[in-house]
Amino acid sequence: MTVLRGQSFTEQDNSSAERVVIVNQKFVECYLPGEDPIGKQVRLEVTGLPAVWSQVIGEVNNVKRYSESAAEDPNVYESFLQRPRAEFSVMMRANLAGGALGDDSSA
Repeated sequence: MTVLRGQSFTEQDNSSAERVVIVNQKFVECYLPGEDPIGKQVRLEVTGLPAVWSQVIGEVNNVKRYSESAAEDPNVYESFLQRPRAEFSVMMRANLAGGALGDDSSA
């Protein structure tokens, strides 16, 4: 991902720091059209976790979540150091032959 405005997460964005998030272009287009998202407060409601307010510190480009989908969804990224979860997704881009990463990446 490329940071278009603001900044990325740092090690200081931990559990004792003010909550911060990064949003993608589609989020800004849908929820903050024509506005600079940096410094805005957003309330995140995640199933099984308490709702929290977080400050937007960065805007990144849109990233496809699934290669077969052309849709670009609004996304909000949280620092794992601020709100660790038992389950999460990892996105990666690689220039490897099919199957080079193996069949099971759950290790």
